[in-house]
Amino acid sequence: MISYALVMIVSLATGQPTQAFVEGPMSDSWCSQLIERYAYNAQDGTSVRVPTCMSWPEAQQMLVQNACTRASWTDRHRRRLFDCTTATDVMPTAAVPTPQVSRVAAVHAAASDAFGDQAQTASDATAPPAEPPAPAERTPPLPEPKQFHLGAAAAALVAQAHTQMNKAGYDLASATIERAVRIEPNNPLLWVELAQMRLSAGDAAQADGISRRALALSEGDGRLQGMAWHVIAESLRARGRNSEAAEADRQATALAAQ
Repeated sequence: MISYALVMIVSLATGQPTQAFVEGPMSDSWCSQLIERYAYNAQDGTSVRVPTCMSWPEAQQMLVQNACTRASWTDRHRRRLFDCTTATDVMPTAAVPTPQVSRVAAVHAAASDAFGDQAQTASDATAPPAEPPAPAERTPPLPEPKQFHLGAAAAALVAQAHTQMNKAGYDLASATIERAVRIEPNNPLLWVELAQMRLSAGDAAQADGISRRALALSEGDGRLQGMAWHVIAESLRARGRNSEAAEADRQATALAAQ
């Protein structure tokens, strides 16, 4: 497969990409060696470089998602630089005010209703107006369920970890997920990823603890909590605690159905 080294330069302050560069095409193995040789994943205190090997269509999609536009070519062969626009750089569109009914028109309509009936008696005309009915109580809307997402840097590291898991094993892949957790420490998606890595590596006890951390962070997102309970069930089952695993499975199924 022909790969390209896509390197996103992400601000540590905002978690958003500010620049990117693409180098390639090249083989998968050479791409991996290039990333390790040039230490593309370094930090400078204000930003972090997040490298990954991917096909050109995938790299293009990542660049488009982060509004990255071509800035220049470097003197190095086959390297292209890009400037990226973060979501905060885009001004929100002003809301269009909803037209309101004219107060004069409303009063006029009320007067027409009050005096339109010619058969109304004098006593009715002089009687005090009836009190308006109390407004019906409105049922507050149910809160919309939360849905967690990964930032560009964390998503690139997760993709890199999945590639490493197939080639280099779980230790290197887990270390890459841990780098993503340092960028987004309160994102439960990453803790679930790390728990699954630990479980696959045979560390069921640690997978259980990490999954429970994901549960605490993912309150309001039933789908994600169901995923965390599923890892907990598997970790319990791996340690012979089958009754507890069955209860965790029930929790996972109930949350997944929401």
